[in-house]
Parts: sequence; structure tokens; C-alpha cells
Amino acid sequence: MTSASPAFQDQEFPRGSSSDKTLLSLDAAIQRALDIAEPVVDVEDLSIERSIGRALAETVDATMDLPPFDAAAMDGYALQIGRLSGDSPWTFPIIDCLLAGDEPDGISDNGAVRIMTGAPIPTGFDAVVMQEHVERGEQSITVTEPPKEGLNIRRRGEDARPGDRLLNPGREIGARELTALSAIGRTTVSVRRRLEVTLICTGSELVQPGFPLSDGQIYNSNRYAMLADLSKPWINLTDYGAIPDDITRLTSALTKASKTADVIITTGGMSVGDADYLPRLFEQLGGESAAIKVAMKPGKPLTVGRLGAAIFLGLPGNPVSVFTTFALIGARTLRRRAGFSDSLPIRIQARVNFSLKRRPGRVEFRPATIIGYAGPTPVLSVAESGFSARISALASASGFAVFPPGLSELAPGDTCDFIPFSPLAARY
Repeated sequence: MTSASPAFQDQEFPRGSSSDKTLLSLDAAIQRALDIAEPVVDVEDLSIERSIGRALAETVDATMDLPPFDAAAMDGYALQIGRLSGDSPWTFPIIDCLLAGDEPDGISDNGAVRIMTGAPIPTGFDAVVMQEHVERGEQSITVTEPPKEGLNIRRRGEDARPGDRLLNPGREIGARELTALSAIGRTTVSVRRRLEVTLICTGSELVQPGFPLSDGQIYNSNRYAMLADLSKPWINLTDYGAIPDDITRLTSALTKASKTADVIITTGGMSVGDADYLPRLFEQLGGESAAIKVAMKPGKPLTVGRLGAAIFLGLPGNPVSVFTTFALIGARTLRRRAGFSDSLPIRIQARVNFSLKRRPGRVEFRPATIIGYAGPTPVLSVAESGFSARISALASASGFAVFPPGLSELAPGDTCDFIPFSPLAARY
């Protein structure tokens, strides 16, 4: 059995053709994109309710003990261990009951206190015996095993004390972050401003869905894929729709976007055809390239660089290539520009149920579908060769099977890296 891991090694690898020698490895392309994507500096203070999905722009330290008092960790009975004298069993009268939120003051110390999870421990009591571990009488309980001090008690400050770090800048504010913020009583938080992103889909063949197609035309699916990817709380999107392969109109759009956008994303027009104007326009308008042509499949015709103050992401025109290059390079670049901490795609090991022979040279991301499991390991079926033009293969896939540059063949039962589109898809 062989393995197709690791996926993204930045290494010397066999070349499929002489032209591949000019290609940049995917790892190097990602790093160059991240290096130029300096985070926006402006911040704003928002209510924690409005901060969901935004990039945290401050450190958050605990300002109080968590929990703020000794609390019951289980439903049961609070006891004083010192009152367990003599041999077992020990019987105690039930003298009170405490629920979460009750005040514990004024409780005498001559018996057991019925107590619920989260309720404060009354002064002088030092253990909580689970209700399943006592014999309940009408107004008393009997204990046969002596509890240890602190049993089933969450001590004040055991989670965090004032000054303990809870959150670092760059976190995307979600359920866990709001839990921490609200637990210490915060009502507002500092976040990075929204990222200004301009989307330009190019191609004279593109037609908006809802209109009839003429011969040679296709619907602009790239626009809708990107609208889904860019519908984020931290993005303010300017959508130029589809622009034909017209030098004047493309020049106007790029010039305007370079003055207002933090990131410009284009689709199509990045290859070497007669109507592929974007690489030449990018250069003529003063664009500075960080990465051109990447040793990946699909997605080789790709440009990452700067245009004015904006980061420029020139994606291919093929829908599967657009999806792949944005998922692996574009999304991480935008997140870095928006001020989020680095995040890596989730990769797991999977088995294949097919034979594969391929020409080494580029790391390949092929749409794959989970068809079963070998124990906890997913088993994959993948799209046939030529998948980069097959929208149906992408639509039905569970994620990417990853074939590293030097891989030439796989046999059924071999392993490869798998990047699930949804992490849960690979887990349950």
C-alpha cells in the first residue's frame, strides 16, 4: 500500500513538461500571497451581538474569576466531610435546597443540603455527593462511602482568574468567542473593519441566468460561486457582474477598483489567448506580481499581486478552477487581509477505491466523493480525468482528493490526503 501524502510539500519534483519548470509551487504561491496581504488597520467597536463573524482586534483577558463562586458540578447533596465521624453508614437530615441562582447565605451546618448543578456551595460545605450515590429517605439521606474534599465542586477561579488570557487578536468571533466575552460581562468588543472586495467576472461569452443563451454563450456560474464565497460578515462586496473581453471597459473597471478596494478578484482572461487581456492590463496599470502560474491542477493560470493599494487575485475562468484556486489560495489571502489569524484547510487520510495513473509535475486537487468507510477512514471515488471542465463532478463531490507532485499512480486501497468541503462530512 502506498500513500499520496503529504499534500503541499514545497520541494523539487518531477516535471511533466518543460513548461512546468517556470511554475511556482503551491506552497510558495500561498506564502507569497500571505506575505503581501497585510491586514487592514482600521478597527471599530461593536456590540458583541453585532461582532459575530468579524475579526477580533484586541486581546481579551479575564476581568473576574470564572466561575465567580464555588459551584456544584452535579445534582446531589452538599455535605461537610468533618461530620462523617465513626463507621459508615452516615445519615443526615435534609436541611435546605439550593438551585442555580439562589443565595447560599444563612444555611445552617447541621445536615445535608439538596443542591443542583450550578448552585453556589454554602459556607462550610466541602463536598457534593451525587444523588445516585445516596439512599434517600423521606427527609434524610444516607451515605455509605466517605466523599473526598472538593468532590463535584467547581472552585472559584479554577477556569480563569483576572488577567488570564482568553482570546488573542485575529480570532473569528463565533460561538466560543461570544461565550468567553459574555462570561466576563463584556458588552462591546473591538474588531477590524470590513474588507472592501471588488469582484469582476470577465468573458464575452457570459450571460446572466434568466436570459436566453445564444450559440457560444454560457451562464455566468463563476459570479454566483464567488458571491457565495464572499457573503461574509467581514466583507463589503462591490460586484461588477460580467464584463466582456473589451480592453477599454476592463481598464476602466480595474482602475476604479484599484482606488477603492482592499482586494480585487477577477475570474477569466488569465491565460495566453488573444482575448486574455488581464495579464497585460495588470502590468500596464502598474500591477506588481507576487505569483504567476502555479504548479497545481486545476488552476495553473493564476496571478497574485498588488494593483495600487489592493491585493489582486486573478483567477482562471473554468468554474472548477475558480472554485479550487479560491478555496486554496484566495480564501486564505482574504482572511489574512481582513486580520484573521492563519488558518489551514483540514486534511485527513482517506483510502481510494480506484486505480490511477497520472503524469507527475503538479499537485492535483480532484473532486472526490465519500462512498463509504474502512473503519474510521473515508473511502473515496474521484472524478475522471478532464474533471476541471465538469461542473457536475464538483457539485456532487464531498471534497478534494489531493495528489502530490511526484505521484504517478495509485491502486485500490492506497491512501491519499483528503480536504473535505465540510469538516463534518468526513467525520460523521
